[in-house]
Amino acid sequence: MGSSAPKILLIYIPCHSDYQRALETAVKIRTQFSEIQEVSIKNTFVIKVHISVNGVKIPAEHYHELEKSADFLNYFSDPLGGDTNINQGFLKALEIKPDYFWILSANEFLVDGSINYLLKIFVENNQSDLYVTNSMNRYTTYQTSNVFIDIPSGSGYGLISSVAQNEFKIKHKSKSNLIVVKSRHGFIRT
Repeated sequence: MGSSAPKILLIYIPCHSDYQRALETAVKIRTQFSEIQEVSIKNTFVIKVHISVNGVKIPAEHYHELEKSADFLNYFSDPLGGDTNINQGFLKALEIKPDYFWILSANEFLVDGSINYLLKIFVENNQSDLYVTNSMNRYTTYQTSNVFIDIPSGSGYGLISSVAQNEFKIKHKSKSNLIVVKSRHGFIRT
């Protein structure tokens, strides 16, 4: 039985003046991944972190810290605007063709164990297109209004950090399948 190549999870962290939070998040991602005990999960994935900083001048030492913490770093001292900065992640995904893609806002905090939990969800539900966390246990609350049918109340569609994509399924335009991750903790907190 041959082993297959590890699946790539690209985690994209767009930021502005909150670049220190992006750095902390990248370090936390690496730490959580290194702490995964299940060999079947750990050997199945490679995590690539992409940070994009825009609209702020950062000192050289902070730039080097960001560069060390990320696999990919974009830095624009001029303001690109939020949409353009977020789109940088999609462009990187098109370039490196990851199996899974997650835009993680620098304004969100990873819940302990969230990387392990997310990877388990991917393995157990690898036929799904989108993975959406519930938002019911977030520190702040909001009401989601959407045009989708049968989307559970409290799903985090309005937050970029609440949705991860199975890029293989999207690239191959397979039959759609959505999984809403129902957990006590989700992946993030505000």
